[in-house]
Amino acid sequence: MPGGELLYPSPQHQPATPPQQQHPTIITTATSELLEDETWVWSQIKAEARRDAESEPALASYLYSTILAHSSLERSLSFHLGGTGKSGGDRHPKISDGVLIGAGATILGNIKIGEGAKIGAGSVVLIDVPARTTAVGNPARLVGGKEKPSMHEDVPGESMDHTSFISEWSDYII
Repeated sequence: MPGGELLYPSPQHQPATPPQQQHPTIITTATSELLEDETWVWSQIKAEARRDAESEPALASYLYSTILAHSSLERSLSFHLGGTGKSGGDRHPKISDGVLIGAGATILGNIKIGEGAKIGAGSVVLIDVPARTTAVGNPARLVGGKEKPSMHEDVPGESMDHTSFISEWSDYII
C-alpha cells in the first residue's frame, strides 16, 4: 500500500455471536481477525499522519519522532532553524548524527553539535559542542569544562541515555 493511501474495511469481519459462545477454533480465528484489524488500523493511522506531515511541515516532528523510527528524526528537525543577530550567510545550527537534544533546548546561530553529543533539557546553546560530549545550562557549558570535557563511549541519541554524567555537575541523586 503506498504511503498516504487510506483503505476502508468491509463489514465481513464482525462475528455473528459473542466470543464466549463460539468454538475455540472460531475464537482463534476471531483473535486472528482482530490482530489483522489492529494492523490495518495502525497502517491507516501512519498513512494519514504521513499525508498530513507532507502537506503541513510543522506536523513532521510528531510523525517522525513518535510514529515512525528514530532513524528518520533528522527530517523532523529540518524546519527548526534558529538564526540570530544581524550576520548574513549561514546562520543555522548543524546537528550531527546520534545527538540527544533534551526537551525545550534551544540551539541558536551557526553552531555545530558533534556526533553523539547530548544537550541538556532547557539548555541554551551558543557554542559548538564537540562530538560525544554533554552541554547543559543557560548559557550551555560543556560538562568537565572547555579544556577537558567529559566524553561518552556510546551514542546517546541511539541509547537514549539522558542521565549519565549528571553526578559530575550535580549532587542530585536519581
